[in-house]
Amino acid sequence: MKVHSFKGYWEKLNCNLEYVKYSKPQLHYNNCMVRREWHSLISEEKTGKRRSNVYVRNILDNAIKVISNLEARNLVSEPRLTPLFQEEDNHQRLLLGLMVSELKDHLLRHLQGVEKKKIEQLVLDYISKLLDLICQILETSWRKHNLHPWVLHLNRQASAAEFAVFHIMTRILEATNSLFLPLPPGFHTLHTILGVHCLPLHNLLHYIDNGVLLLTETAVMRLMKDLDNTGKNEKLKFSIIVRLPPVIGQKICRLWDHPMSSNIISRNHVKQLLQNYKKQPQSSMIDKSSFGIEFLPLNYFIATLTNIESSNQALYTFEGHDNVDAKFVEEAALKHTTMLLGL
Repeated sequence: MKVHSFKGYWEKLNCNLEYVKYSKPQLHYNNCMVRREWHSLISEEKTGKRRSNVYVRNILDNAIKVISNLEARNLVSEPRLTPLFQEEDNHQRLLLGLMVSELKDHLLRHLQGVEKKKIEQLVLDYISKLLDLICQILETSWRKHNLHPWVLHLNRQASAAEFAVFHIMTRILEATNSLFLPLPPGFHTLHTILGVHCLPLHNLLHYIDNGVLLLTETAVMRLMKDLDNTGKNEKLKFSIIVRLPPVIGQKICRLWDHPMSSNIISRNHVKQLLQNYKKQPQSSMIDKSSFGIEFLPLNYFIATLTNIESSNQALYTFEGHDNVDAKFVEEAALKHTTMLLGL
């Protein structure tokens, strides 16, 4: 009886497997769609052409749910030593939100008998657990090497333990990048601060330029606060500032009370003035009495800037921005010119 019931079993099973293989959509979830969509959103952000605000808001709301779920887990667990900053990393939040959206849609397609709310909670728990596992790896390595929060002060030498943790974090970053998985909030800031501690300047800049270390606003503000303006630190700060995105760079420059930052601010201000300047006919005669230096190209340049700043066009364009002293711009431009000419 049993032998008879199994007649043709393997043939039928093989037929069903072939049917599923070629006729059904892929049942395994992968992050290819998330990767494409994330890169699309980032490129739109850079070009200033962002799709529907409702769509982006829904993605960011998904990310907030995951982070809230992760924080709820941490409240009931043992207090952690790893100083992960609760910061807003917009790119990581987009990745989190997209992963929630895509995984939820995937499960809804293939688990049609399960309630939508249960699937949503399952997705939140799964992604929160991924982030929590990374936090646990960091916590274990932090405790193993007996590190303390004061390692984040940049005005001290790095220890062998900090090198070890930095190496572990770099390996975690490589793994998550290859799998296209999100990282917990504050990971990039902690990684960058340890990188500043552990790496010589040329290696640090190489890591930054190749995307291994990401310059977050929190990390750069701490760097500006903790390090003094000695020659070595000046070079480090300037190298960091010129690599920042324009929005963060302008904010950081205003926090750094140094001639270099003033020079950068004046350059950006002049660049914006000239980009929005519509050339007007003006007298070819320049009043030399208003200039302390007889250098015609520089005098003409300063006269043009002065005319722009005094016009309604400039006031309208830069309303709410601090004006830069034309005399200071003149001195900075002259100094820069003499340096380039080796005078």
